[in-house]
Amino acid sequence: MKHKAEKTSLIQKIHTFIVLDLWRLNIAKKSRLFSKSVQLLRVFVIAIRGFINDKCSQKASALTYYSLLAIVPIAAMAFGFAKGFGFDKYLETYIRSVLEGKDEVINQILEFSESMLAKTQGGVIAGIGFLVLVWSIIKVLGNVEMSFNQIWTITKQRSIVRKISDYMTIVIFTPILLIISTNATNSVSTYVHNLAQNSEIISHMYGFITIIFKLVPYSLIWLTFTFFYFIMPNTKVKFSSALLGGVIAGGIFQIVQYFYVQFQIGVSNYNAIYGSFAALPLFLIWLQMSWTIILLGAEIAYATQNLQYFEHEIESTNMSVSLREKLCIWTLHSIIHTFEKNQTPPTTNDLRISLDIPHRIIKQIVTELVDAHLVYEVKTDNERVFGYTPAVFIQSLTIETVLAHLRTTGFTKLPYINSATFDKISSLYTDFESSKHICIKDI
Repeated sequence: MKHKAEKTSLIQKIHTFIVLDLWRLNIAKKSRLFSKSVQLLRVFVIAIRGFINDKCSQKASALTYYSLLAIVPIAAMAFGFAKGFGFDKYLETYIRSVLEGKDEVINQILEFSESMLAKTQGGVIAGIGFLVLVWSIIKVLGNVEMSFNQIWTITKQRSIVRKISDYMTIVIFTPILLIISTNATNSVSTYVHNLAQNSEIISHMYGFITIIFKLVPYSLIWLTFTFFYFIMPNTKVKFSSALLGGVIAGGIFQIVQYFYVQFQIGVSNYNAIYGSFAALPLFLIWLQMSWTIILLGAEIAYATQNLQYFEHEIESTNMSVSLREKLCIWTLHSIIHTFEKNQTPPTTNDLRISLDIPHRIIKQIVTELVDAHLVYEVKTDNERVFGYTPAVFIQSLTIETVLAHLRTTGFTKLPYINSATFDKISSLYTDFESSKHICIKDI
């Protein structure tokens, strides 16, 4: 019993440290190493909590499904452009190196993509086929963007024009850049090897240089993940935040990839039973794990960029209705004040600084004001960042009006409720000032 009590006490202490004490540590006057260690620990706590709260495992399952539907169109598009530049063989070699141990699946994908490319050449059928190709790519990458936007608490997706331009850029240029980088690395490696044979200085450094070149494939994965986190969310992402998420997620991906290959070798006996069908469930498992890792990296990137805004997270998740309404009125007052001075509409960051409200809280408040049609978004110089301006004639905006807007946002009636008591409550609620003193038991 004593051992069990001590174990429970330890768990409670760990929970208290993660939930409260970790965020109350004053790191301003501590050493740089201590400060960075605490910040990194906070990032991991935020990322893991966000991963659970945002239901990233479910998102990964959905993205696995969409990826399976769109993998052939995306491969067809990438190979089509790579073939135009004469890079198709290099692209195939690179894909086989990244998807090591999945030769049967890769062969099927390549066969289907070649068939799709052949059918989209010439005539009306080609035009329809190309549109289907583009639609498939936009659909899957749109779902990826939506998942990333939910992690970054962004409610607005790219416009259809930006989706087409951005997504096509990703699909076309990413494989080409990876191929060029890989070939350039191989060329430089060969050149250094030849140079080492003729230079004593280079020959002494050759072992160190070889280690660096062996890290290049890992670096390419890190940069690919970083690029993904930097460009996919419909908001401004700092490169340093995307880089940390990319390096950690890319590292985990490489480790999982290694064990996956070993696992696949270990279950090779199943091929004797299921034949080529064994490749599909294993590929689905790999795809699910890959998306899970990618979403975890997105959570890390988000946590890194918004770390300073989580200091008051407990308050943001436990605000009373009264406090939330007061903050809405205060924020609206600031937006109106800026509007009256003919100044540039404030962004969420401007409001955060001027009102000294944590980032998460101000984003929640602004979203509520937009949903209540009290303010609307306006474009700024940065197309990913919006300013906010009053959506209602400001002379008619009283506290009573604002509260009425906030309290009637969303559904105000449920058609399947048929209750005389509820109707009476609704009637009393319309005249709140005179009815708020009525005892609930007397209704």
